[in-house]
Amino acid sequence: MGLSSFDGKLIYANQAWREVLGYSEVELSGICFFDLVHWESRPGFLEAFQSVQASDGGHHLELTPQPFPRVPTHVVRRHG
Repeated sequence: MGLSSFDGKLIYANQAWREVLGYSEVELSGICFFDLVHWESRPGFLEAFQSVQASDGGHHLELTPQPFPRVPTHVVRRHG
């Protein structure tokens, strides 16, 4: 699970995400989550992200499968 601001800045990534992505907590701090989404997945992810953003009045977005149930999103690990 991760937590992002609505501009895509990664606020938090749990240990499982850090291990999958290959980054430490410090390295992920402040990185733009959109930069971690594979270029082929980016258009669908951004559309879903904007849809969730428009329907939510909060300041943060949980990056879990629940907000994006039909959007396959591939991420890029630190070393490819």
